[in-house]
Amino acid sequence: MRVGVEVSTPRIRLRYAALINYASMIYRMLVAVGFVVVVARRLPVSEFGLWGIMLSASLMLSAPVSIWSYWSRRYYVRGKVEASGTGLILTIMYFIPLSLMYVGLAYFESSVIGWGLTELLLALPIPLLVALDSYLTAFSVVIKPELIGYKRLVYETLRLAAAYVAVVIVGLRYLGAVLAVMLALLVSIAYCTYVLRQHGAVNTRFSLDLVREWLKASYVPAIGIINGFLRSALRVIVSWVTGSEVPVAYLNVALSAEAPVQASGSVASALYARMLRERRASDVEESMRLLLLTGGYMVVVFSVLSKPIASLYNPQYMSASVLIVIVALYSLINALFGIYGSALTGSDLADVDGLGSHKHLLRSYLFKVPVLTLGSTAAAYAVSAPIGYAVRSNFLLVPLIFLAAYAATSAVSLVIVYRMTLREMMFSLPLREVIATTVSAALMAAYFTVFSVHEVTIKHFWVDVPKLAAHLAVGTLVYLAGQALSSKWFRGLLKSVVVTVSGSRS
Repeated sequence: MRVGVEVSTPRIRLRYAALINYASMIYRMLVAVGFVVVVARRLPVSEFGLWGIMLSASLMLSAPVSIWSYWSRRYYVRGKVEASGTGLILTIMYFIPLSLMYVGLAYFESSVIGWGLTELLLALPIPLLVALDSYLTAFSVVIKPELIGYKRLVYETLRLAAAYVAVVIVGLRYLGAVLAVMLALLVSIAYCTYVLRQHGAVNTRFSLDLVREWLKASYVPAIGIINGFLRSALRVIVSWVTGSEVPVAYLNVALSAEAPVQASGSVASALYARMLRERRASDVEESMRLLLLTGGYMVVVFSVLSKPIASLYNPQYMSASVLIVIVALYSLINALFGIYGSALTGSDLADVDGLGSHKHLLRSYLFKVPVLTLGSTAAAYAVSAPIGYAVRSNFLLVPLIFLAAYAATSAVSLVIVYRMTLREMMFSLPLREVIATTVSAALMAAYFTVFSVHEVTIKHFWVDVPKLAAHLAVGTLVYLAGQALSSKWFRGLLKSVVVTVSGSRS
């Protein structure tokens, strides 16, 4: 079923957007590792833990932006030009309550751990910039999904360069890390705004009628906001349960696997944009193939090489390797959920003629999918919080309990959303790509095991990292060779990439 679109928006290229965003995430993984290594190796454990608390609080408090970004991008694609400016102005207005909440949380957090108030207050601009960046990123998804990937390149490159200067050369430690993130956010926001303006997707038109309509149905995105709030609060909640910032330092290392593995689901943003325009089961199947290709690779890397990766941050975090494995598996589950959830919510027509009755919305997937994710998160906390409190003196066991609960409840929600999507679109599971990915992943894991790459410890960064990188490069070639030999679809994908690259150079 095709939805008429009055606004002129660029054509959404599923493969192109997915591969650009995934490539940017690979780059982000490498550069972000450099950034975290700079921070982790230059900051004492206590400051590194406080750094994680600050980031968690910033993400947590920026979540309400989703109330209007959720509707503004859907309305804009379906013809309401003023939806863009309305959402942008609401985001800027939110800066005031956001600042007050962050200051209050900083006071509370410092009273729990016994220090850190000044350090947290110095980082106040970060949650404001994160909120603005969140709105622009959400809007980019339906206008030019690959813009997210380009923006990541700008952000990660600048963040690493600025962190090296501020933390290593100047020696500002925690403050240097904060300043580096501020600068990177400012530049990436400016870049994103410029590109969106080139497509006419950013304006300052404000509609009070749209605000009233969105607030009337705010409970739909609010469910996702609460879920995002709870997930972003993981490090903060763990610090409350244990009364210490030390477990957060272990979580910082473990969660380094989350973004790269979930990048495998970067196709979900392009799928969502496609589904807003036309529902096609073949798009779901193609998204699954792309996810299997990239997700299988990432899970093996972070699972088999969890010890070297943990030691990369600092050898004292070696015990966090088991946490990295759990995060890798949990993140792949979330990436799969993201594909099915994007297909269901993107293709749902409950708001195509405006927001009707609450009864109609409550029966739509716009409501059902976020309720499912919130239920999964709430169940994870309900199980892990009391158990974690009982063993709160064990700073490694507590984050393990929380992450294991996340993985278990996410697996259950994945089964449910898969059945929902299958009922709606009757797509086929790409079994050939499942087999090809399994074989290729097994070959790469075997290479890492035979050559004992999984036992490498990064003691001397500039000596050990090049050796690990060489093994990773060979393992990657083994994986790609396995895919090329066993998957006709992958060979076709390679051909299309070569044609695209050749065409762009000519």
